[in-house]
Amino acid sequence: MYYNESDGALQHVDGTLADGVMTAYVKHFSQYAVLEYDKSFADVSPSFWAHVVQQMAAKHIVTGVSDTLFNPEGNVTRAEFAAMIHER
Repeated sequence: MYYNESDGALQHVDGTLADGVMTAYVKHFSQYAVLEYDKSFADVSPSFWAHVVQQMAAKHIVTGVSDTLFNPEGNVTRAEFAAMIHER
């Protein structure tokens, strides 16, 4: 789910989809949109152990090293690690 800001920018708001119903906790009455964000990386195949990063990218927890690459064998900074383990 995304919050539609007054300038048209979209801000990710975590939500849960169950039985065809999207549920999210929101802090203000505004315009929201339910959008699918399907992110994939060329260097992460479905059989690779780190394939879960695609789910994390869909939640905007990780972004990769470019638009098309994640670098699953690369080093992780403390800030990146904190973002990955933070309860969303």
